[in-house]
Amino acid sequence: MAKQLENAAKAFVGTLLIATGAAFIFQAAGLTALGSASMMGAFIGGVKVLSLAALSAVSTLVGGLMSKGSDATTENFGSKVSTRSGVAPRQIIYGKARVGGTITHIETSGTDNYKLSMIVVLAGHEVESLEEVLVNDTSLTTTVSGGFNYATNSRFVNSENENKFGVGDSLLRYRFKNGTQTAADSIITGATSLGSTDKFIGMAYMLIEMVFDSEAFGGGIPPLAFVLKGKKVYDPRTGNTAWSDNPALCVRDYITNTTYGLKATSSEVLDTTALGGFSAAANTCDTAAGAITTATVNGAVSSFTVVQVDDASTNTLIDVGQTVTGTGISGSPTVVSRSGNLITLSTAQTISDGITLTFNEALYKANGFTNMGADGTGVIEGLLSSCAGKLSYINGKFVMFAGASVTPDMTITDDNLLAPISI
Repeated sequence: MAKQLENAAKAFVGTLLIATGAAFIFQAAGLTALGSASMMGAFIGGVKVLSLAALSAVSTLVGGLMSKGSDATTENFGSKVSTRSGVAPRQIIYGKARVGGTITHIETSGTDNYKLSMIVVLAGHEVESLEEVLVNDTSLTTTVSGGFNYATNSRFVNSENENKFGVGDSLLRYRFKNGTQTAADSIITGATSLGSTDKFIGMAYMLIEMVFDSEAFGGGIPPLAFVLKGKKVYDPRTGNTAWSDNPALCVRDYITNTTYGLKATSSEVLDTTALGGFSAAANTCDTAAGAITTATVNGAVSSFTVVQVDDASTNTLIDVGQTVTGTGISGSPTVVSRSGNLITLSTAQTISDGITLTFNEALYKANGFTNMGADGTGVIEGLLSSCAGKLSYINGKFVMFAGASVTPDMTITDDNLLAPISI
């Protein structure tokens, strides 16, 4: 990364700006790398002004390194369903997000081609988990048998269909791989025409198969969407790599990634808890934003994950990922889903009737997806927008500031500004 910055920076030697009657010029010997660059300036009213040409060159340089191509974030606001494409960039998922995926292989088999098999690539990296599969916007309920998940929703089950799968009269099944695989999956190759060279290394993907049924799939291939917990990221505070939706950790992952990111080395990232350090920014993002809302339990539950609460207009503020506290709550359960007044928690709880539950969440989170062909500036801006953040390159290191007030290191008064310059 430093070599790239050095070579690119030297291209700006000779940049000229005429301002307030003074000319500012980079010198080849003085400009070595961002953060250690020597920039000439002029004294105006007793204050040294840094070369605007230098700052412009630095901005253009970093922008050029991050510029790749397609828009980085617009797909987060689309329909997010799987599509077929001969050439498509691999997706990058940070935090938890609904995605479509790219259908890379499709075939039919059986008498009259009754079975449709598709490979859908979901991400170009290892993911934490597959949280939900949606077919025609219906969330699948499944049972597991022989390495496959078989749909048990009534609309995807038909006992009268002679070609149905042998588990629960199901018409649909899938098998998911999280991206850690190093060889072709024998169950998938056994069910399709794929062979031992079809490994999909470094990609999270799934095989999804459907039996033709005029009632379930009469309109053709239904829209497919998936909810995943995406990329595992390094946390300098713990030294561990694990799934997180912390914006600072996601930004750090992107600028250090050697496949699609800026390829910055660890020595080029300020990982401390000092102001501008990624650990400090991550701590800011993890700060509790306070209670979002409360709800009253309607009916006691015993060792159960689904809790019913009283009807209230504020229930709409209860959202996935929020942490739940209250009398009887054990551990730190989070909200998995909410349907009306029914709330599904991440762990089973025993709670008495009438207990007030409080729903909390972190100050900032990053949950979304982009792709490896996206404009790097847009990716960084999208992640930073989730935490009101800023990213800079100072003294040879990337630094990040999350949106929060900090204790000032010094106070600058009029006397300081009017005093003569001392070197």
